[in-house]
Amino acid sequence: MLAAVVAITGGLRNGTAQGGAWSVLVPESEIVAAAGGTASGLGAMATNGAGLLAAVNNNGTTRQILRVDLSKPAGSRVTVAVTAADLAAALAAGNGTATDPAATAIRVSALGFTAPGSLVALLDSPTGMHGALVVIQPNAPHTIRYLCGDHDATISPVEGSDGMAVVGSKVYVVLNDSLGSAQGDVVMAVDTASPQADGTAPATVAVNQTPLMGATGDIPSNMGLNGAADNGAGHLLATNSGTTLATDNVVRLDPAAGTAATHVAATDIESDIGATDVGFTSIAVDSSGRVWLANMSGTGTGDNGIVILDAISPPTATATLHSEGKIRTEAGGSNVFLAPGALAFDAASGRILASSDGTGNSGILAYPAVTVSRVAGWEVY
Repeated sequence: MLAAVVAITGGLRNGTAQGGAWSVLVPESEIVAAAGGTASGLGAMATNGAGLLAAVNNNGTTRQILRVDLSKPAGSRVTVAVTAADLAAALAAGNGTATDPAATAIRVSALGFTAPGSLVALLDSPTGMHGALVVIQPNAPHTIRYLCGDHDATISPVEGSDGMAVVGSKVYVVLNDSLGSAQGDVVMAVDTASPQADGTAPATVAVNQTPLMGATGDIPSNMGLNGAADNGAGHLLATNSGTTLATDNVVRLDPAAGTAATHVAATDIESDIGATDVGFTSIAVDSSGRVWLANMSGTGTGDNGIVILDAISPPTATATLHSEGKIRTEAGGSNVFLAPGALAFDAASGRILASSDGTGNSGILAYPAVTVSRVAGWEVY
């Protein structure tokens, strides 16, 4: 008799784009209960696509990276993964002979998950430290590995950073010369899986300034890439809103080929939503291919809202607006404020998530962006 082991396997299938309403998924009260303080101050956020989030909490002098497990019941979802003091100790261990920054100087400007499941944090500050990257294990005890920075007093290869995207094991950091980048306005690549003998990771230029000038339509002094996301189709998308004179174009990057192109022109977006000027601070891409943009630096119609790009045919798209009024009406509160890097797409639930520091709606907001069906079948092993 031939015996077999039979199992039911399950998975997720992302379907078409859908609509719904914004809601507060994780309220400020739950964050404060876990993190301390009297209020939250959420910043950059990332998701591993399976219901695990990481979010920056900048509540006054308390700076933390929070771990948010959406599979757990409300009241037990939020824990503190690492503090600024933990990050300072990791930098001190990896910087070698370089000057070690004080914990009070450290700012976490972007987060992202690698394909193996580790959390990458981009650290920087206007004063007191240069750019650095660390890798954090998302589960306790949350060990921290130094990736790159001011190692042995050399200038950090990610100094002047203003956003990043993580694809597989690689981290792509967008640099801005107005923020101190010695390489100019470029995209740097750092491989978390290929440490050198001293434990640091090599950083190389993936996309240089010349193709970025063509894609953004800017001269270097005006250019300002300030956010990036994986589009799931072999490219990165980045916003060009990091300076007051930047064009605000959304650009498409091919790090493997070192090329860049205009993905969607800001003028096309402004025409669609009736805006005087847009200014994006965060970008995310859902599994249906739509691009979500936090318009926190715009003027006039659309300011403090979220712009969604669909039917993209570079350099045009169909842009729709979730206005500040719509978000306030649905999620509550009196205003909307999303920090840089605040948007993320959670493939497990099909929701766009936003870490909010708005009055009356602080916490993690959610919007049902894509239908998700759970599929199961019998397999013989």
